[in-house]
This record gives sequence, structure tokens and C-alpha cells, in this order.
Amino acid sequence: MKNPITATYENGVFRPMIPVDLPERVQVRIIVQPLYASKVLSVKDQAFTLKPPRTGSMPPS
Repeated sequence: MKNPITATYENGVFRPMIPVDLPERVQVRIIVQPLYASKVLSVKDQAFTLKPPRTGSMPPS
């Protein structure tokens, strides 16, 4: 089998969108190419979109 397949990455696992004809636990080579680049954020980009945790205290008024 040397055909490209579409998969979803979720919870640390690539899940093929179609059945694959491979034996269990066989190692394969995966080349990751996002289909929709606008949905992919780098770790650096994600860090800037997260809000800092609240400290629980109210700022002085």
C-alpha cells in the first residue's frame, strides 16, 4: 500500500478516514500535510491565544 490517505489527528493518534489494509502494529511512514492550513496553529500561536489563569483575588478599585 503506497497511496496517500486522509486521517484526523486527535488525542495524540492519527485516525484514518477510510479502512486501511495493514496488519496490526505494523510501522508505517507518515508525512503530515494539513489539508486546511488555516485551522492549524503552532504551539507559539496557541500560547498567545490563551488567557492567563485568574489568581482569585480582585484588583484594587
